[in-house]
Amino acid sequence: RTDVSARQVASWPEETYGRGGRAKPIAPYEAWIDGLVDAGELVLVPCAGTAPAALAAKRVFGDDARYVCVDVQEAAYEGFRERYDAEFDE
Repeated sequence: RTDVSARQVASWPEETYGRGGRAKPIAPYEAWIDGLVDAGELVLVPCAGTAPAALAAKRVFGDDARYVCVDVQEAAYEGFRERYDAEFDE
C-alpha cells in the first residue's frame, strides 16, 4: 500500500530520446513502485515507450530490479536504452 497520490506534479524531461514528444517523468513511477511492489516481484511495463516504470524499478531495487517492457514500436527499445544509459551513466 502507498499513500502517494496517483496524481502528482512532476517535472517533465526535455529530452525525447529519439521518439518525438517528451518522455514521461520517472519520479511518480518510483513512488508507486516503492509503495506497491515488493523486492523480487516482476514489473510488467506495457506500452513501454522509454519505460519510466522500468527505470523507476531500477532506482528502487538497483541491480535486483525485475521488469519486462513491451512496445510495438522498435524505436521504443532504442529510446529506452538511450534513456537508461543517460540515467545510470552506462
